[in-house]
Amino acid sequence: MTGHAGIVTDAGGSVVSISGYRKPLEKISISEWKSRNQNTKIMRYTSSGVASKAGAWAASYYTNYRNVVEYGLINTIGSYEKETYCSKIAWDAYYFGGGVSIDGHGPFWSGIYGPYHFLNEKGFTLAGSWGSNF
Repeated sequence: MTGHAGIVTDAGGSVVSISGYRKPLEKISISEWKSRNQNTKIMRYTSSGVASKAGAWAASYYTNYRNVVEYGLINTIGSYEKETYCSKIAWDAYYFGGGVSIDGHGPFWSGIYGPYHFLNEKGFTLAGSWGSNF
């Protein structure tokens, strides 16, 4: 199961993500996220300050790279300038924005950090969900 991930960027509820090959980096509302993703687990980082910085980084990433970045899986986790994937955006946001390596890997790690990895990471708790097909 691969899943999908996004990161909330602000109190207004915008979500930054990329949904696949030939799809753009996007910033959508939580209501739009809900309509597209009927089964979602909401993970919250224990430090609201770190989470806020990660969200701000994701918002800035969208603004600065939305016309540049493409979907891609063959890259290191911290190289976000040309290629990214959904859960990598959240990993990068916490690493570069929040100053936290949520899984202990550095930015030159070349594995794929999947959406479901967040469920078992130190510092994250399940804050809610909708749907049931997990």
